[in-house]
Amino acid sequence: MNHLPSQLLRIGASLVFSLVAIGLFTKRRPFLIVMTILRSYASALTARGALGREWFFYAASILVIVKTSIDVYGDSRGVFSRVISFWLTGAPESLDDLRRLLPYVLWAIPFIWLGLGLCVMRLRDAGLPRIFAPLFFVPAINILFFIACLILPSARTQQDNRLESTTKGIVARLVPDSKLGIAGFSVLVCSLIGVLGVLFGAYGFGNYGAPLFLGLPFFMGFLSSLLYGAREPRTIRECTGIALLAICVTALALVCFLIEGLLCIAALFPIACVCCVIGACVGFGVQKLPPGRRNGLQSSLLCGLALVVGATLPVDDSRTLSSQTTIRINRQPADVWRHVVAFSEIDPPKEWLFLQGVAYPMRARIEGTGVGAIRYCEFSTGPFVEPITVWNEPHELRFTVTETPPALTEWNPLGTVIAPHLKGYFQSLGGQFLLTEVVPGVTEIRATTWYTHKVAPVWYWSLISDPILHLIHTRVLEHIKAAAESR
Repeated sequence: MNHLPSQLLRIGASLVFSLVAIGLFTKRRPFLIVMTILRSYASALTARGALGREWFFYAASILVIVKTSIDVYGDSRGVFSRVISFWLTGAPESLDDLRRLLPYVLWAIPFIWLGLGLCVMRLRDAGLPRIFAPLFFVPAINILFFIACLILPSARTQQDNRLESTTKGIVARLVPDSKLGIAGFSVLVCSLIGVLGVLFGAYGFGNYGAPLFLGLPFFMGFLSSLLYGAREPRTIRECTGIALLAICVTALALVCFLIEGLLCIAALFPIACVCCVIGACVGFGVQKLPPGRRNGLQSSLLCGLALVVGATLPVDDSRTLSSQTTIRINRQPADVWRHVVAFSEIDPPKEWLFLQGVAYPMRARIEGTGVGAIRYCEFSTGPFVEPITVWNEPHELRFTVTETPPALTEWNPLGTVIAPHLKGYFQSLGGQFLLTEVVPGVTEIRATTWYTHKVAPVWYWSLISDPILHLIHTRVLEHIKAAAESR
């Protein structure tokens, strides 16, 4: 706390510098600037009224400066990097990290309240529904949402301005004149960029991270909206519609050219659509600029720069995640133990996901007993090799995983797909079976799997992997239960 006065001095200096910069840019007196920003905050408390993009930028910048300066004060305790990680990836790494972050999260509540109120006011000013406001809380995507709020023009300006319907130079020669023709051109160009982006990112660089899953859809939505409005202004509904059509055509092309399977396309589609719609809104805002400031090439280059900056977001996340499933069996732990260590053939699956190619367990065998024994849990795509690290019969079996088979077999009606992400991007680290006799003659088994993702954003993909792991656990535990109780 000895550095608190100097820290407050730096915060004050940052605020003064910001107000002076705003005053020079707007040519207004500092007192009027302060009063306007304070009125914006007062309105943000109840999210009433509208706020133009200029004052949204000023008010939000002041919040960011104050909040970041205070967070940096805790960097000596190693917290600031955790705050940034929490902001980008959406979850602390451990319970200890959560306890360390809790004071910062509580301190952030007033800033979250004001920031959300400012975003609602900005959406109202841009003529957009408030249904987009929850994007404020979505990690990584909220960065694109803030960019859209900074660029989207006021709805009043949109009604007053009538932009020129002709373009010059190369755009005039390439872009068709008819509405249907320019729509097809926009979809074709953006779909081609999407397919090439997947080929270069996934197959060329093995990058299954934020640039591929967030940046590429955002850029496709932005460019499709910009091209579609090259001849004449389009409504935001038309811009988002043409952007979503480009995403759908890209997904169809990835399937037809055997680049991806239907299951992975379905998993990626929701987050790609969200980023694409945000990009389309940004493109809609750019096309509403006055003709003298609107230049398609420069706008594309600026958005390309934003895509490059987006590449600095986490490509993958090495955090260890876990999934647990519990079941009760009407037998003593000693009667259940041998069915846990190794189990016989499980009946063919009936679950829809397993039938579409997701790897499922079939049987398990073990070589040896005690610590050092090797357990082989055979899945439909290959065996998990599991050296035993804890053998506490009949209460605990724990193991590491030295070999992980492919997570799924891509299902594509047109042929076989061998995508890079099928092996190595989902990595199982270990597992545990914990047997507890809750009442005499009743055993509770808790199955745990520890794993990592080499894809980002982890918060999104864990929403998919956790239910699948729970389904796998349930398949094994139900089989163990049936085998133990059938004696």
